[in-house]
Amino acid sequence: MRAPAIALAALAALALAACGDRGSVEDAPGAAPPAEAGASRAPDATHGPAAPSPLAVDGAAVREDLGIDAEANARVAGLDLDGDGRDEIAVASARGIVVLGRDPGGGFRVVAEAPSRGGATALTAGDLDGDGGPELAVGWGAHRERLDAPAVLSVYRPGGADGRLREEIAARPATSRAQFSTLLPAHLDGRSGLLFAHFTSKYDVRGVFAWREADEDGQGGSPWKQRELGVLRMAAHWLIAPLPDGRDGIFVGRPYGDALKSDGDVFLLGADGARTPLPSLRGVRSLAFVAVGDPDRPYRAICYGDGWHWRYRELAEGLLTCAWPGEDGAWTARRVDDTDGYEVNTLLSGDLDGDGTVELVGLGSEALEAYTPEIDEAGALRFEAHRLGPGGLSAALVDSDGDGRAEVVVGGERPALYRMP
Repeated sequence: MRAPAIALAALAALALAACGDRGSVEDAPGAAPPAEAGASRAPDATHGPAAPSPLAVDGAAVREDLGIDAEANARVAGLDLDGDGRDEIAVASARGIVVLGRDPGGGFRVVAEAPSRGGATALTAGDLDGDGGPELAVGWGAHRERLDAPAVLSVYRPGGADGRLREEIAARPATSRAQFSTLLPAHLDGRSGLLFAHFTSKYDVRGVFAWREADEDGQGGSPWKQRELGVLRMAAHWLIAPLPDGRDGIFVGRPYGDALKSDGDVFLLGADGARTPLPSLRGVRSLAFVAVGDPDRPYRAICYGDGWHWRYRELAEGLLTCAWPGEDGAWTARRVDDTDGYEVNTLLSGDLDGDGTVELVGLGSEALEAYTPEIDEAGALRFEAHRLGPGGLSAALVDSDGDGRAEVVVGGERPALYRMP
C-alpha cells in the first residue's frame, strides 16, 4: 500500500502529555467505537483508506543461511562478544544457546554455548548491567517437551570453561504460567538494565525493570534488583522510551483488553497507574521507539503492530502504525503499512543501508519488511517499504561483518540473515 505521510511538524513537537480519550487517527473522522467483546469491527474503520503497496519484489534482499538447524520458535539476538567490531549471533531454544561468529573461511562457526533451562520464551542482548561489556539474557519457561520448566531469567557473559557462557540468575518469578513476553535492554532512572514482562497467571502480566548492583554484604543472593512497573491483564508488550521533557515513558501494548475476548490497546502508563491511550484499531502485538532525522533534533514516534483479534485467521490484520501527540496532548496515529499477514510481532529500528538514517523493520506472520523514511517535497515524512524475506517469530539487528550496515537475523527452524540490497 502507499506509505502514508507523517507531518514533520507534528513529530518535531512530540510532547507526551496526558489526554482524556483514545486520541484520533488522521483522515478518519467519525471513527467507529471499540467493538463489543468478541465482536468484529469494520476493517480500517480508524485508519483511513487502503492503497497500493510499495513493497519491493520478493527476492530483492540478500539472504545468508546460518548453517544450523533450530526449532520453529527459536529466538535470536546479536552481541559483540569479543570486541572486534563484528556481532556474534545468539540462537536460543529448548535445545540450549548457540552463539555463532563469522568463520574466516566463510559462513559461521560456533564460538560459545550454554545448556537449556526449558523453552526460550524471550531473548535479548546488550550492555545490561552498565559495565561496558555485552551480556545475553534469556527468559526460560515452559516448553511442549518440558511443560514443568519454571520461569527463570538468566544473564550470560563470555569467559566460561570450554567455550561455555557463564550464567547468572537475575530472577525466578513465581507464576502458574512460565512465560516471558518482553525482554529488552532499557534505561530507567539513570540506570542501565533489563525491561522484562512475565505472566503471573493465565491472563495477568507483570512488568519489571531490573538492574544489577554489587552484593555489598557478601552474603550471597541475587545482585539483580527489581522495580515493579505494574501488573495488568494481558499486558504482554512493554517499552521504555525517552520523552522530550527528559522523563522516561513506559508504554504498554496488549493483544486483548480487560474483558474476555475484548479488543486490546496501547497506552502510556503513568507512575500512578493512569493510562494515556494511543489510537489503535484493535490488539497490539509489538512496540518500538523510532527517532529519525537530525540526531540533535530527531523526529520521534511510537510504532506498534496493530490489528490483532482473537479470531486471528479470520479477523486479525497485520497493521504497522506510528503515533505521536500534538501540542494539545491529543494523539494522532498514521498507518505505515497494511501487511499481508495477521500480525506484526517484532519491530526493530536501525541503519540497514549505511546512510546514517534509521530504518524501521517489521517481522510479521507472512513477511519481513524494512521501511525507509524519506522527506517528500511537501516536507512530510514517508516510509517506503521493502520486502526482505518471509515471516517469522523472532528477529534482531546485527552487524556480523563490521561494515556499519545492520543486517536482520530471523530465528526459526533455519535461522538466516537478511540484508538490504
